[in-house]
Amino acid sequence: MDQACVVYVNGQRAARHTGGYLPFEADITALVRDGENELTLAVKDLSDTSYHARGKQRLERGGMFYTAQSGIWQTVWMEEVPETYIANIEAEADLEKSGVRIRVLAAENPGSRVCANGQAVHTGTPSDEEGEESSQTGHPITIQIQHPELYTDNASPKSKNQPNNQQMCSVSGITGDCIEIPVPDIRLWTCETPYLYFLTVTMGEDRAESYFAMRKFSIEEDEDGIPRICLSGKAQFQNGVLDQGYWHCDRLGLVVWQDMVNGGEAYRYWFVTYLATVMSWRGITIKDNHPWLLARRDKAGRAYPDRRESFQTESAT
Repeated sequence: MDQACVVYVNGQRAARHTGGYLPFEADITALVRDGENELTLAVKDLSDTSYHARGKQRLERGGMFYTAQSGIWQTVWMEEVPETYIANIEAEADLEKSGVRIRVLAAENPGSRVCANGQAVHTGTPSDEEGEESSQTGHPITIQIQHPELYTDNASPKSKNQPNNQQMCSVSGITGDCIEIPVPDIRLWTCETPYLYFLTVTMGEDRAESYFAMRKFSIEEDEDGIPRICLSGKAQFQNGVLDQGYWHCDRLGLVVWQDMVNGGEAYRYWFVTYLATVMSWRGITIKDNHPWLLARRDKAGRAYPDRRESFQTESAT
């Protein structure tokens, strides 16, 4: 939801959220009723007249800037969850140890929740304040991992269409712990063969699906001492185009450079475009302690986004 909104269910406030690039959710158990229900959103977007993250949106488009937009721009859905449900699944490949570390977070929130834009941030009962994702521990879980497969299209993995797909392993653990799982006969994720390992997590009455890839990005020096971007230890030449879109990159074998969404006051174009380019060519760096140059003179603007939002934005992309 871009940029800030208040969510009402049957005329009663269910949640309030700020952050056009972030997902959020709300527990609406106490607000729904039998039969038809009404969902209403009040949206406000200040675009480039405020310090909030906006990217290249501007009320007066032109040059490299786009027409500002507001409102719902990602999928919204409603789902019913058990009292204790799976809130998040984190998977980190470890090529050196030939394995993967998986951490499952649980939350307790009876009833239904409304989610937007994929991974949600727990907000609890109707409130003006956004909540924190719960990391409750102690709930037993089972993780089932399938053998790696390739996608045949953007929607479903090849393995879903094969009745003989075999399970690679099944392990048990508890929520909140990092569970180390060995991965035999590793099939690396590459741009040519983007193999993915699909997994299913079961916790009590809840069940969630996800996937991970066996890969590692690093910067390593070549034989001439020049730093190179490497994928799983092999230098990868970066030759791409600027594209304004959202793709299933893991599934399609695409490597994407993702910029953090910028905000602040009106930009000083002579600095952020022309001079910054020249300085980059000459290897000149500048510290970020010059608020007037970086359009961060406003105290509230310097504090925004906070660390939590920066982390969540990076995770969502």
